[in-house]
Amino acid sequence: MSDKTLSRFSMFCCMLTTLCCLYGCNGDSDRAAGPAVTNPNTTAVAGSPSSVDPTNIQSDIVGVTVSSPPVITFRLLDEAGNPLDPQELIAAGGSVRFTIARLDATGDYKNYIRASTAGQPGYDAGGIFATVGNGVYTYTFATDITDSTKTLGNLAFDRTLTHTVGAQIQRGEDAELQASNPYFTFRPDGGTVATTRELVAISNCNNCHGRLSVHGGGRAELALCILCHYPGIIDPETGNSVDMKSLVHKIHYGALLPSNQKGGDFTVYGFNNSVNSYKTVNYPDFSNDSTINRTPADCVKCHAQGTDLKGQPFGKDFGRYLLNPTAEKCTTCHDDVTFDGSATLTVKNQLVPVSIAARLHSGGMVADLTTCGSCHPSGVLGVDEYNAPATITGAHTILEKSVTVNTGVNLDIVSVQNIASGSAAPPAITFTLKDNAGATIPFTGNNFVLRIAYIPTGSLDYSNDLLPSTSDHSAQPFAGATLSAANAPAGANAGEFVYTFPSPIPAGLTGTGVITLDGRRGDIAYSTPHKGNVVNARVPGQPDQWFFDLATGNQVTDAAQQRRQVVEDSRCLKCHDVLRGHGGSRISVADCVTCHNPYAVVGGSDPATNNEAFDMKYLIHKIHTGGDSEATVPFFSDDFKEIRYPGIKGDCLACHAPDTYLLPLKSGVVGTVVEVTRSTTATTNNLQAEITQQLGPYESVCMSCHDNPTFRDEHLAPMGGVEICTNCHGTGGIKAVEDHPIKRFL
Repeated sequence: MSDKTLSRFSMFCCMLTTLCCLYGCNGDSDRAAGPAVTNPNTTAVAGSPSSVDPTNIQSDIVGVTVSSPPVITFRLLDEAGNPLDPQELIAAGGSVRFTIARLDATGDYKNYIRASTAGQPGYDAGGIFATVGNGVYTYTFATDITDSTKTLGNLAFDRTLTHTVGAQIQRGEDAELQASNPYFTFRPDGGTVATTRELVAISNCNNCHGRLSVHGGGRAELALCILCHYPGIIDPETGNSVDMKSLVHKIHYGALLPSNQKGGDFTVYGFNNSVNSYKTVNYPDFSNDSTINRTPADCVKCHAQGTDLKGQPFGKDFGRYLLNPTAEKCTTCHDDVTFDGSATLTVKNQLVPVSIAARLHSGGMVADLTTCGSCHPSGVLGVDEYNAPATITGAHTILEKSVTVNTGVNLDIVSVQNIASGSAAPPAITFTLKDNAGATIPFTGNNFVLRIAYIPTGSLDYSNDLLPSTSDHSAQPFAGATLSAANAPAGANAGEFVYTFPSPIPAGLTGTGVITLDGRRGDIAYSTPHKGNVVNARVPGQPDQWFFDLATGNQVTDAAQQRRQVVEDSRCLKCHDVLRGHGGSRISVADCVTCHNPYAVVGGSDPATNNEAFDMKYLIHKIHTGGDSEATVPFFSDDFKEIRYPGIKGDCLACHAPDTYLLPLKSGVVGTVVEVTRSTTATTNNLQAEITQQLGPYESVCMSCHDNPTFRDEHLAPMGGVEICTNCHGTGGIKAVEDHPIKRFL
C-alpha cells in the first residue's frame, strides 16, 4: 500500500471512529487516546423551526475526534433549514474552512495550522468532507496535529489541554453575503474543560459595531478571532503585533494613542492587502474627566459577560484582565512609556519606523517587567476604588461611575404655577436638587437651568414660536437665568426652591408645553494617586421634565400626548457609555430636542457657522455620517469629518425606538429649517418672520445622510420629486426602509 493510500485509509478510519462514537455504531476502537468529544451546546436540529433563519445559513459543530488528523462533525443548513452540502457550497464559490488551536498555560491560544504566509496561523486545506445525512457532515483535517513536524511552529499536541475548533462558512458576497462561525471548545482526552479564554463577548463589541465582521465579512465571531490573534503573531508588512489585546487596545485608543499623537501611525495590512490606519479613530466614550475623555479607559465596557452570535453566554473570564499586569499588557495602551530610562522609542509610521519622545514610567525604572502587580494590584470588580491606591480598577473607573466621587445629582420639579398661556403672572417652578443621600446640592460652583418649550397643536416637534428668547439661534426655549440662591429662594418645604421666570407665557399659544430642569455639579474636588489633585470636576444629573397643557396649565402625564420618543437614551449609551453635551449638562435626548428642534438654526455673525441647521434629526445623521459624507459644503466647518462611525449606518434601530423611523412619516413631523433671518437683538421667537428656507420632512431625514450633491438630480428628479419617498421606501414598498440589507450573521 502506498504512503498516499495509507494516509487516506487512516483518515477514513478516524472518520469512521467518530461516526461510530457519535451515532451508535457497533464495534470498539483501540485508539482510546482519541475519544469522540460531543458538543453539549448544540441546539439546532436539522429541519426544525428553531434552526431556520430566513436570512442566513446555519451551522454548528457537533463533535470532534483527535487521534491524528482531527475529524470534525458539523451540521450545515441553508436559510430554509434544508441540508447544505459543503462541497457543493465550495464549488459554487463559497467557503467551508476549519482551524484548531490549543489554550496554553499563559491563557493564550496557539494555533496548530500553518497559513500560506510563513509564521501565520490559518485554516486547514486539502482535507476530506463526507456526508453523514440529515444535514450532518464530517471534515477530516489534512494536518495531523499530533505530529509536531506538521504544525505551525512545531507546536506539540497535548490532549489534556483545552482546544477550540472554529470555522468560517460563507456563501454570496457584499449585501447578499451569508456567513456562520461555529466553534466548539473541548479537551481531546474527553476531560472536563476547566480553563477557557472568554475575556470579551462579541455582543459587547456589537453594542457599537452593530455586527462586527472582518476579513471580507466572513469572520464575525470573537471566539474565532482569538484562535489566530495571540501573542507572537505579527503583521508581516508593518511588523506590528496583531495579538488581540494589542490590536484592539491600539485601534480603539486611535487618535489619542500616545504614539499616534507623537508622530506614529498605527497601521495594519488586512484583507486583500488593504492598508488600515487607525490614527483617526475617535473612541465614542465621553467623560467630564479630561484625562480619559474619548479613550477606552472603561475596561468593563468590553470586558463583561455577554453572548456569542447565537445568544449563548460568553465572557465568563472577563475579570481576568485585572490579573497579572505586565509591561507587555499595559503598553498596549500606554505605548510611549519606557521602563529602562530610554528617552525615545521607535514605532511604525505605517511602514516607516519613526522615533518618538518617550516618558519614563512614573514609578521609575523597572528591571522585571512582569511584576507590575506589586505596585498596581488588580483591585476588586464591582468595588469603586477611584480614590484608592493605583489599583487597576481604580485607574480605569470612569468619573461618572464612581460612587465615591459622584454622590449623585437628582433633579426634581415638585410643582408649577402660572404656566397656562396668557396667565398674568410669570411661571413659578418649585424644585429640588439633591444627592443620593438626600442632601441638598448647593448652587455655588454648580450650573442648573430651567427652560420652557412647547409643541404647537397639530405638530410633533417643538417650535417655541412667540416664546421669549434672547438667543441669536432661532426657536430656542424660554430659558431662565442660571439658578442661584439669589433668584431661587427657599420654598415652603425643606430642601425646596422656587424660581420665577422673568415674564409670563404669551397668550394665544396652544399645544403641549414642557418645563425642563437640567444641569451639572461642578464643585467636585478629589485627589487620587493616578490623577493627582482635581478641582471643579463636573457630574451631570438626569433632567426632569414636566409636561402641561398650554390652554389649561394642567399637567400632562399621558406619554401619548407628550413629545414622541424617537431615540432612546439607552441605545445611545450602548456606544457612548456616557453622554455629555454642552460642558456636561445635557445627557438626554428628550432634553436635547427642546433646543435642537426643526426650526433651530445657528445665528451670529460668523459666516462659517451662520445659518447651520441643528435640528436633532439633521444634526445627528450628519454627525454620524462623518467622514463618509459626500457633501461638498462641510457641516459646521468640517468639525465632524473626523467621525468614523463604527456601526451599520443603515441600521436605524441602533438609535431609534422601534417603528419610529419607518415610512410614511407620521403626520405632524416638521421639516428642517436651514436658513433664517434673525436679528441679534431679538427678544421673541417669530418663525413667520424669520424662516427663509425650509426642507420638507422627508428631505430633512433622507438627505441628511444621502448628502451627495448630485442626489437630487440622479435619484429624486427621475423619481418625481423630493417628498414622495414613501412610494418606494414605505412599508411594503419595493425598497422599504425596514428591508435595509442588514446582516446579523450567526
